[in-house]
Amino acid sequence: MGNIAKLSVSAAVGILLGIAAILWIEPETAGGSALLIVICMALTIVVGAIIKALRGRS
Repeated sequence: MGNIAKLSVSAAVGILLGIAAILWIEPETAGGSALLIVICMALTIVVGAIIKALRGRS
């Protein structure tokens, strides 16, 4: 359950970054907006996993 909670925090941060990217980039279509959110979510989940792995290694 702990891993799911950490994943959801990373996903929530990704959604917030995605919304900020939408406001900044202003895509023309809804598909572009959805793509930005998905990319930001994927990026934050990967970064969160890398940080978790590095902290576990120490």
